[in-house]
Amino acid sequence: MAAQLVPPMVTALSPDRAGVINAAVVAVAGAVTAWLVHSAKLAPAVLGAASALLALGLALGLHLDAGAQAEIMAGVAAAVAAYVRTQVTAQPPVGGVLRE
Repeated sequence: MAAQLVPPMVTALSPDRAGVINAAVVAVAGAVTAWLVHSAKLAPAVLGAASALLALGLALGLHLDAGAQAEIMAGVAAAVAAYVRTQVTAQPPVGGVLRE
């Protein structure tokens, strides 16, 4: 991927920062691939990409305490769960008849 090759060649990044950028690129690419292949498997990929992007921000100087990081990830998880909830349907009962 060009996004992984260009930053180390063009900028004077430390190996740690270059590694974080590479990890974020791979996580986002994985989420896009999961969406293109099968959207039902998208939730873990979105959460992983969000986590990688948060780590990228922190590595590049974003100052957030652990509580703020947890709030961001909880918000992303809640949004993903709300979306997944609209996409899931319950299996009909065996025989197709509800029993009370």
